[in-house]
Amino acid sequence: MRLIMFDPVYWGTISDWTGALLTGLSVFGAAVVYAFDRRRERRSQASSVLVWLHPHEHGPPVLKMLNLSDKPVFDHGFVMTSRSKQQIRKLASEGWKQNRMFEWPPGDKFKLRDRRTLLNFHDGSELHLGKDQQCEFQPTLEYNSVVYDYYGYFRDASGKYWTVDARTQRLTSGWKRWRMGIGPAGLDAT
Repeated sequence: MRLIMFDPVYWGTISDWTGALLTGLSVFGAAVVYAFDRRRERRSQASSVLVWLHPHEHGPPVLKMLNLSDKPVFDHGFVMTSRSKQQIRKLASEGWKQNRMFEWPPGDKFKLRDRRTLLNFHDGSELHLGKDQQCEFQPTLEYNSVVYDYYGYFRDASGKYWTVDARTQRLTSGWKRWRMGIGPAGLDAT
């Protein structure tokens, strides 16, 4: 059996290894902090735009958007999508289907993706939503309002598009935004 010796001339000392390891970890830590700071900076304006559902006594809820950031948002509007078949079945089992005031989707399923822009291209109004400005939209829905998901979308001052879930008031993922037909260039023609 041959014993391998680690000669410090070739391999370095324990302090050399420890120093190299700590230097590498500190560079990695700085890169992670920088990445999180950039992400937080990119999301800061989008996080200041509120989207929520306001109850309406005799019909679907009113969708509202309020810009609390210091910069305007552009190309703003709302998206209504149908919930998945599993979610609709769960709502039906919870008793929502028994409400006779509103229709229920036949077979507990339907497909919808309805985008509504608030821009008026004819007279140039509503081109942006400035600081502390609010807009709203009253949708016309075929079925009970609980079988829909509601989102607000807008473009921030840096040109990036965002969507906010009106039920949770949280920014949605890029995947969810893409499924709604809102890509990097805005509303896709799908």
